[in-house]
Amino acid sequence: MKAQIGVDAGSISTKFVVALAPTDFIDLARICEGSASFGVPGSSPERAGAAIIVSQYRRAAGSPLRSALDLLDEFRRLVPDEQIGGIRVTGSGGRRGGVTHGAAYASDFGGHARGVGALCPEVRTLLELGGASAKYMPLEDAGGGGVAGRE
Repeated sequence: MKAQIGVDAGSISTKFVVALAPTDFIDLARICEGSASFGVPGSSPERAGAAIIVSQYRRAAGSPLRSALDLLDEFRRLVPDEQIGGIRVTGSGGRRGGVTHGAAYASDFGGHARGVGALCPEVRTLLELGGASAKYMPLEDAGGGGVAGRE
């Protein structure tokens, strides 16, 4: 299993998503059964060839970076580091957290565009209502079935 982790360390809340190959989903779903912080989304756990695990919504309580690190530590107690393939962080606490904790930073725009392109390629417009800002993002066909956002 090589879990790919995305963390949004936002100004108001912290969210966490884990994407895996569908063949790894059963193992991680079992691990998350006893966790109060992680679980399987209510609808289909598999879309675009990946299985998805999500965290509970967590308030940042004034410290987006600390909130994200606490959530990552909880996950690492459930899943050993050798089973984690990569971590990307975004949001107001993401840039500093990525640099200091070995995760790659991704802009909100890029993350949204890639996620929508993989899960819902027919979507052409995103509206994001975040804790600190709101954004409108038109999406363009990037060729090969993908989409790209214009900032």
